[in-house]
Amino acid sequence: MTQLVFGNIAANMTDLARFGYGSYFSNEDPVLTGISGTSVSARDAVTGSTLTAGGSINLFSPSSSVFTSFATGTAAGQSLFNWTGLNATWAMVEPVVSNGGDFTALFTAQLGGADTITGGTADDVLQGRQGNDTISGGAGTDTAMFFGARAAYTVAKVGLGWQVSTTTAGDGTDTLQAVERLRFTDQTVSLVEPAQAPGTPPPAYAQSNSFLFDPVYYLLDNPELVPGVTLQTAAQHYLSAGAAAGKAPNGWFDATWYEARWPDLTPLALDDATLFMHFNLYGVWEGRAPGPKFQAFDGARYLRDNPDVAAYVDAYVDDFLGSRTNGAIAHYIIYGADEQRVAYDTSGVAIDLGFAV
Repeated sequence: MTQLVFGNIAANMTDLARFGYGSYFSNEDPVLTGISGTSVSARDAVTGSTLTAGGSINLFSPSSSVFTSFATGTAAGQSLFNWTGLNATWAMVEPVVSNGGDFTALFTAQLGGADTITGGTADDVLQGRQGNDTISGGAGTDTAMFFGARAAYTVAKVGLGWQVSTTTAGDGTDTLQAVERLRFTDQTVSLVEPAQAPGTPPPAYAQSNSFLFDPVYYLLDNPELVPGVTLQTAAQHYLSAGAAAGKAPNGWFDATWYEARWPDLTPLALDDATLFMHFNLYGVWEGRAPGPKFQAFDGARYLRDNPDVAAYVDAYVDDFLGSRTNGAIAHYIIYGADEQRVAYDTSGVAIDLGFAV
């Protein structure tokens, strides 16, 4: 397991020229500052940035040395990155400490298996390369970068994180946490919905016709729309054109199913956009099931597991078409899922509002 931890400088591990010849490292030969049986250290002659390789070092035959860690820092002592769990040879490390910080061979050779990469406090761009990698962005607005075009990957929302799996490009399956953007060779996609404008009121009955629209899902599911359609314009695109083209507004609303499930809607012959607007304005507040994932929703268990919700639903059950299960569905969709409450179907399987596109 290779673990690469970025420090508090905005470091982009895929931009090797920046490491080799950018503001942190010059193209001058570094000055060797120390060597022992466990470490080799050097300092950039121009920028003062430091490099330290640790491991089992044969002072008499450097080519037989094995390096298990590598760290870099600025002249002021700020960490650029700290890489542990390596199995690197002297041939991989030597260009870094003797040739102007050339990390190309070291990165290419080491990032080929199952790696763990953790961002620092800056806006990092992180790339796992081959293998099934774990990437945690940390603070800042972080980007996971991939070798291929968007069409070569499946993106799945899993709990609070993401999984990106290759179909053709050879990247493996990467598990992402605290990563805000995905960068493919042909497009960059944000994983964060735009913030509401200051003063925007919270959702309420008959007030918003699209507050349950998921723009991140929409653009991931329809990559051909990027960049012409943005997160900010995705909802309007769905209502004006996307619904008529058979596109879905999120990972769990099914207009055809919704229309057939509710007898008062079926004879109206509403189009998909109108059905979704109905659900946002009225249906969700009444607890109407919006798709197959809710067909066997265990409302009794949800209310039993959440007595605070049960008290509210029981007090206002008429608002939910007289059904406690409807009230449970309404709460789970509007509030509960975002609050990380767990809901189950009647067979005891947890209901997952994630998706894979």
